[in-house]
Amino acid sequence: MLRNIKITIFTLLIGACLSTMVCGQTIMDSTPEISLFDSVERIKIFLKNEAKQDYSDKYLSGITLHYFDGEHPKKGLAWVYSFSFKKPRLGGDISIYHYMDGKIIEFINGQ
Repeated sequence: MLRNIKITIFTLLIGACLSTMVCGQTIMDSTPEISLFDSVERIKIFLKNEAKQDYSDKYLSGITLHYFDGEHPKKGLAWVYSFSFKKPRLGGDISIYHYMDGKIIEFINGQ
C-alpha cells in the first residue's frame, strides 16, 4: 500500500515537471540590453534637450525595470522613471519609459 502511494506521488511529480517544461515559456536572459547607467545618461540628455514636460517642480521618485505585455504605452522591456511633484497634489505625476530599442516616451499619469 505504501509502495503504491510512493509510486503515485512520483508519477504525479514527473507529470507536473514535464507539463511545466512543455507549457512554460523559454526563459530569457534577464540582463537588459540597455544598462541602468547607460539609461540614466540618456535620460539626462532627454530631460535637458527633448522633454516636452516641465520637470522643475518635480523630483525623481523611482526607477524600475518593467516588462509591459500590452500596449500601455508600448509593449516591451523598459526602464521606468517616475517623477512626482515636490508639493503634493492629486494626479499629474509623470513617467518616462526608456525601452530597450532606445525609444523614450513621456506619460502623464491620471489623464
